[in-house]
Amino acid sequence: MKKNWFTLVEILVVLIVIWILSVVLMKTYTFISQIAFRIQQEKYINKEILFISQNIQNFSDRNSIDYYRYGSSLDSSYGITDTLYLSWQDWELTIYSTWDCIDPWESIDILTWWYKCYLEIIKNWNTIQISNPNSIYLSKTIFKIIPYDSTENYLNTNSCSNYISCIYKPWFFMISRAYSPRYNNNRYNKIQIPIQQFFNSININE
Repeated sequence: MKKNWFTLVEILVVLIVIWILSVVLMKTYTFISQIAFRIQQEKYINKEILFISQNIQNFSDRNSIDYYRYGSSLDSSYGITDTLYLSWQDWELTIYSTWDCIDPWESIDILTWWYKCYLEIIKNWNTIQISNPNSIYLSKTIFKIIPYDSTENYLNTNSCSNYISCIYKPWFFMISRAYSPRYNNNRYNKIQIPIQQFFNSININE
């Protein structure tokens, strides 16, 4: 006699196969969504880094490093500082990180309140915020100034007997680290991008 219905075992087998396929599809969808979210966050962070860099470049294009305000501190630190002093067309500028920042070489696991630091510029006694802590988290920004001593006649020299004497304009590195505002222990949200950028400033002695 030919049967025309499914047995209980066959129904269970079909249900198990459907369940396995559903699990595989769900995991695939979750994985793709996480990758897409990570890519979106990386693009957004890079966009914010570009905005910060353009702001600093605009100021360095109109100003020179203000060695007078550093005194002898650059000599003792070999040009490494957490505050950038510029002056000339914009009178006096001070670029620095807010106090609640970690150093860029420190490793972190969980983002807490003290990572919500940002960059500020003091221009003619007015404070301008050039990074948004709600959009991007930054570590403390460190600047490496070259040459770090303007009195050694590195600038405007006709002699090029060595590398350092060929410097025509003062310049500086900006070193920091950017974090996704949703940074946490999840490896898909744990996005950090190092910032190591070079800027020229003008030479007011030209």
